[in-house]
Amino acid sequence: MTNSIQVLNFLEKHFETKGWPTGVHLEKFRDRARLGADDAYPGWDVVEIERHRSALGAVYQPGCAMSALATYYMRYAVHKTNFEVKELPERRGTPVIDIHSLVEEHLGRESFRLTIEAIDQDHFEIGEGVSGEKAVITTLEEAKEFSASLEDNFSYFFQNPWLARLATNPP
Repeated sequence: MTNSIQVLNFLEKHFETKGWPTGVHLEKFRDRARLGADDAYPGWDVVEIERHRSALGAVYQPGCAMSALATYYMRYAVHKTNFEVKELPERRGTPVIDIHSLVEEHLGRESFRLTIEAIDQDHFEIGEGVSGEKAVITTLEEAKEFSASLEDNFSYFFQNPWLARLATNPP
């Protein structure tokens, strides 16, 4: 092949006839596919398609940026003379972590669920859905104490030295 546009056009036609890779469609291919270099494949043109996976428990919602993601590249080789296409192992990219958004996502209102259910006339089970913490209470004061203990547990989460390093120096 003589130039990158020809290689990309050939691979696009290949996918249209053989089937698109999972999670890739024509627009995504045109937006994210680039010719790469790989000395391990002499005589081949290597095409990389940038992709992302959520990381550290982040949740992907279409149209919204992920708070933590791992970039990777799907890779395909196109032979320069016989135009054979070969799928190659993916290449890892750089992780991207917005620690503040990630913590907010995990501890935000959508994920923090406090429940109180009657056990009998005098006893109630209070629980929190993220941490799984539960207690049996009998008074409003005990409910307040339980809630305060959750704050102490989550405060430890924010003071964790690993998270501090992660915020300034992602893996």
